[in-house]
Amino acid sequence: MRGDDTQEGLSIRNFCNDFSHIGEVMEFGRFIELVSAVSLSNVDFRTGDGIPNLNQRYKNSVATMITGCINFPHPGIYWYKIFTNNGVRLVIGGIMLYEGLEPYPNWASDAVLFTVCEAGLEAIVIAYNEREGSWAIEFSWRQSSGFNAVPASHFTH
Repeated sequence: MRGDDTQEGLSIRNFCNDFSHIGEVMEFGRFIELVSAVSLSNVDFRTGDGIPNLNQRYKNSVATMITGCINFPHPGIYWYKIFTNNGVRLVIGGIMLYEGLEPYPNWASDAVLFTVCEAGLEAIVIAYNEREGSWAIEFSWRQSSGFNAVPASHFTH
């Protein structure tokens, strides 16, 4: 816990419903049964079939709203990728940077550009839905050695 009442990591809210695309998660998520609200250090999950999704008791037909802030240590251009199994939406600083509407098997997005004018915190929202079978979600950025999961030290909520 930090002195300003924020915590490291990201907040997640898990919902149980068979969402057919990520737009439904954003639109209806607030009305669907909340099955858990916990924290994550970062978004770096690749797993297999039959394992509960993101710290919840359900394996399929679930959605997660991941929220918090991401710390940009310096201004400049940042490149991101989302690796997922099913639908996902990425919003940073109120700007939708990526959206994969329909459920898909494991896949990685093309690199997404985000320009930071000044160092500091920006709000981040990652909406994710899993319909059935295996699941995965990873939020990575490009560093000198390629794309790697954004470290926990860059997130707060």
